[in-house]
Amino acid sequence: FPKPDVILQSHMCCSHAKWYQVVVELGNYHDVPFFCIDCNAGPHVVKHGQNDLLEHRKKYISNQLLETIEEMDKIAQKRWGRRFDDEKFIQAIQTECESTSLWAEICCQQKAIPAPMDEKSMFAFFNLAGIARTWPEVAAFYRELLDELKDRVARGIAAVPSERLRIFGDSPPPWSHLHLYRFLEDFGCVSLGSFYTFAIFGVWEDNEFGERVPRKTPKQLGLDIRTREQACDWAADWALSRTMTQHLYDPTIKNEIVTQFIRQWRCDAAVIHLNRGCELTTLSAPELVLHLKNEGIPVVTYEGNMGDGREFDAPRVFDRLDAFMQAMGIKRLRAN
Repeated sequence: FPKPDVILQSHMCCSHAKWYQVVVELGNYHDVPFFCIDCNAGPHVVKHGQNDLLEHRKKYISNQLLETIEEMDKIAQKRWGRRFDDEKFIQAIQTECESTSLWAEICCQQKAIPAPMDEKSMFAFFNLAGIARTWPEVAAFYRELLDELKDRVARGIAAVPSERLRIFGDSPPPWSHLHLYRFLEDFGCVSLGSFYTFAIFGVWEDNEFGERVPRKTPKQLGLDIRTREQACDWAADWALSRTMTQHLYDPTIKNEIVTQFIRQWRCDAAVIHLNRGCELTTLSAPELVLHLKNEGIPVVTYEGNMGDGREFDAPRVFDRLDAFMQAMGIKRLRAN
């Protein structure tokens, strides 16, 4: 592993802070400065009269960012004679807000019947907001993708031409077995997306009608970010409003948000992956299943592992999904 000058890691999942400890130990890079930003300050959706805690949560993250910038600035001055560029940092935060809001807008196109894109295709696009959401090229790509999807909706172009059942998912899929989605297509079933694909990088808010909509960016709100401190505050606020992390503190938050997605996107059922490969995204899945059943939404679960293909029993999973489709009155259109 090449020796880095600085190690900078965000910590959202249980293992993130440990990733580069392995790099340090295996490479004996104990002289490399290590910075880790703990992003798990709590939910942006505040309940139970805890509104006074939201500003504390923002400051917890914002202060970490400011402290890290100050230390990295010292390192850059000493080693390369360079200073931290606040102007570029501000632009990066604005671009991050745009990219993640655009991804939410892209997900909104899935409300159309027929859906213009299936979840399997979404996997090819959504992670750009994960690895490079501060790049202008990613925001530009998402604007172009959004225009293309709007055109597909206007012309009635379907991701699954035989669409007759619309489903919504939860956790990351079993990556080594994505033919699962092709199996569903045999029934005329389209997966519109999931809590994972919609929410891990898409940033949302509720409008005045209680509907889930893409969150407005600082530019859309007419706000001008001028200082490093303002940029860090916005970065913290934006990170806390990422829907994916809300349910880590209260499962009812996830229950309500997933129900919103299912109702607004006119889904017929939910297919929940009990994913042993990611505790964070699978957390509260059993509570979600019970909630959906109580809401009268048909739901089926299957077991797997996004990281280990050996923990996916394809014949068993497909038999389970086949039985669920039959219970829904959906007959198979074609055999494999």
